[in-house]
Amino acid sequence: MPDRFLVGLAVLSLLAEVAADAPLVCRVDDLQWLDSASAQVLAFVARRLGSESVAMVFGSRVTTAEMAGLPKALVKDGRYYGVGNDSLRNRERRSAEHPGMRR
Repeated sequence: MPDRFLVGLAVLSLLAEVAADAPLVCRVDDLQWLDSASAQVLAFVARRLGSESVAMVFGSRVTTAEMAGLPKALVKDGRYYGVGNDSLRNRERRSAEHPGMRR
């Protein structure tokens, strides 16, 4: 079995090389169906993209342990509620406090 750290570095290098020519978005849908090793590699890469022109977007019906700690953009019923673990909760609280605020 290949070393996950080395695989993660290889994937990170590959994405960085492709993004050298133009910004890159890597989209992974249905994250809950990935095997644990693949999810761990993608999480490893996502945590180390700070200086690269790469954005990673994960779609999942449930939060997986491998993705814990990554920033979350919350979408509910087709509406974007911001980035952060509690953005939706704060938005709903503000809406209740200010009934005229658009949801």
